[in-house]
Amino acid sequence: ITSNCCPPKDQWEKFMDSFDAMVQANSFDHFILFCSLDSIGKQAEYIRHGLDYDLLYNNITNFLTRGEKHALSFIITFNVFSYFKFFDYMKMVLDLRRTYNNKRELIWFDVPHLSYPEYMNPKLIPQYVTELEKTMEFMKENIRTTPYVFNGFYDFEISKVQRLIDWIQGNDPNFNEDLSMKNFYLFFSEHDRRRDTNLVETFPELETFYNNCKEKVSGSS
Repeated sequence: ITSNCCPPKDQWEKFMDSFDAMVQANSFDHFILFCSLDSIGKQAEYIRHGLDYDLLYNNITNFLTRGEKHALSFIITFNVFSYFKFFDYMKMVLDLRRTYNNKRELIWFDVPHLSYPEYMNPKLIPQYVTELEKTMEFMKENIRTTPYVFNGFYDFEISKVQRLIDWIQGNDPNFNEDLSMKNFYLFFSEHDRRRDTNLVETFPELETFYNNCKEKVSGSS
């Protein structure tokens, strides 16, 4: 099942009741909950408007304590906003593994990249791959080395991050940086107006970039 893991009202409790009933009835061989989460904290909430990060975290940790044939897999659709908390995200994954893994691996993640819309494509700010490189070094320092001890990162997970770096830095003749920057400002300035959000406050790392995008729009009007 794929979920945002913070449904409204009592929907999570209903899901957990159903899950417990299936566990007791031995209704499945293995159950994976895919959690769509592209960053952590307030930055994650900005990316997916309506997400409640604290509620999500409480729900997934509650899920991890139940059953014997279950697992959690984060889907990190890596986009222009995902750079800045990626290191903290991987620290969270490691902390969860050290807390909840016992005899098997309960926590997984995948990092597909976002190509469209282009104004959210991570190729728009390739200079921040340094954040990915820093994170990859952290993962190497905490690589899983002992069989049947599930408290580190796998070599293929480190390779996923390296492939993401290679893709971001790779040339794409169809990628229109100038148009993407204009659309970035046009979309997110309107996003902030309509939803009472503030991109620059949430992502202070992008203040200069945001202003540069604004100048491109002003210069073309």
